[in-house]
Amino acid sequence: MLSLRKGSHLLYGLLVALIVILSFREFSAFLTPNLNSDHAIHILMAYDLELPDDLYFWGQNRLGSLLPILSHLVLTIAPIQPVIIVSIVGYALLLIGFFAFTSLFKNALLKLIFALIWFLPLQPFNELNVISQPYGPQIAAIGVAVALTNRFLTQSTSGFRRQILIAGITASLFISLWVSDFSALTILIFGIVVLISLYKQNAASNAKFFSLKRLGLTPVDLINLAIVSVIGMAFILYAKDNASGRSTSYATFNTWWEIQFILDKLLNSFINTITFKGNWFLGIHAILVIILIFYVSYLSLIKRREEPFTVSQWTYLFFANATIGMILLVCLYWVYRNGVNFRYFTIVYVSFWLAALFFAQGLNGTTAKRMSLFLLIIAIVSTLSMHSRVFAFDRGVLSKIQQLQPIQTLGKAGFIGDYWTSYILCTVNPAQLNCTPYDRKGFTPCLQDPETQEQVGRTRCRRCIRKVLNSESIYLIREKWLGAFPDQIQQFKTCLVKAGEPIKLSGYTVAPYRKRPE
Repeated sequence: MLSLRKGSHLLYGLLVALIVILSFREFSAFLTPNLNSDHAIHILMAYDLELPDDLYFWGQNRLGSLLPILSHLVLTIAPIQPVIIVSIVGYALLLIGFFAFTSLFKNALLKLIFALIWFLPLQPFNELNVISQPYGPQIAAIGVAVALTNRFLTQSTSGFRRQILIAGITASLFISLWVSDFSALTILIFGIVVLISLYKQNAASNAKFFSLKRLGLTPVDLINLAIVSVIGMAFILYAKDNASGRSTSYATFNTWWEIQFILDKLLNSFINTITFKGNWFLGIHAILVIILIFYVSYLSLIKRREEPFTVSQWTYLFFANATIGMILLVCLYWVYRNGVNFRYFTIVYVSFWLAALFFAQGLNGTTAKRMSLFLLIIAIVSTLSMHSRVFAFDRGVLSKIQQLQPIQTLGKAGFIGDYWTSYILCTVNPAQLNCTPYDRKGFTPCLQDPETQEQVGRTRCRRCIRKVLNSESIYLIREKWLGAFPDQIQQFKTCLVKAGEPIKLSGYTVAPYRKRPE
């Protein structure tokens, strides 16, 4: 019996390891063929971090720089390529989130299911694992807070250890909020759920309803919570105040017409999915989820009267987070402005899955086994919706970093191009290369006195402009910007003169330029 148990643990460990390896090979910045300039900024920030300017993603006051900062710290002691360090640190954060959540699951099968949906998610939510988006670190920090809170609620703690737990829970929540403002919703629901849980735990107490004793808390607990919260909020306000760009449009709400547009697009996408117009696995997944919804409703409303089961507070937390989050996202202008990209619903996807897994854990006997098996089938179908190269021994395509290697033959160079063709070139070697998007206020031919240019176009990294213009050689990138390379062009109050013929490297057409002598 003992050897059988060890064998099942070994099989579980091997399967999780395989899932992580497949995920790392497909999504890590170092190995993915889909690397782009959004990813590149995290890599460049990790190499050339400047605080407090870089506490948020370049050029904006959202998406906290947890990954670049941690990667920069590692780079100071391990002189490895920045892209490799960022890839490793990114997956370390994902693993922290995975182990935090799975520490709450008693069943190895539920842990395996979570590994599938966390590391190899449904195709529209693949950006859960990429470094350009906040979702992985954001949810991982929530996972740490939930795991620590579960220990606080289920284990008797006192003294210093108790205060460390409270501080850790609060700090994790503020880290999640720093990484993504959307975590404010999760934190609000989290606070309500935890207060209700504390109230229920101390229901036998004769203390007054609104007293700390009624919640099982002490004045020291409250002081600790207040101090860490003040520090956390002060840090976020400081980071936003020092951000290199400010925008509030992402937090504004849609008009009724815009809400209707989003709902219509979601409905059309759902109809196309269940009628198998596109990825067949997405269609199968959608049908299975519909069946799951009916089955859970049956268990909750009818079966529970015959066979009582427990629904944990974490089921309520993530179900509320998913449903309210879905409603909020439909109402946010940022989602409409960006074409209702499904990646914005990643937090909803993960939250619904967590609610389902915690619900399954509360079931008993045959019903629990049946539910776990059904969730496993859905998770497998979800994973199979991904690109076939994820499961292929030979992917048939080089990673983007491998494709960019020839760029280094240009020596110490600076590049100016479209946003999507500029920053990405520097990922191959940030120590040698400098990159910036072009000046959208620039023009050709140059002014006689370039310094008289009235306006300079906005770019995410102002210091990158200076470094490009001071490079030993400067190259313009034609793709997505220039129809032909002009003899001269005004960029950032500097006149650049063509200094040679165009060449093709790594799929990009570049031409050398030099600054016109004064």
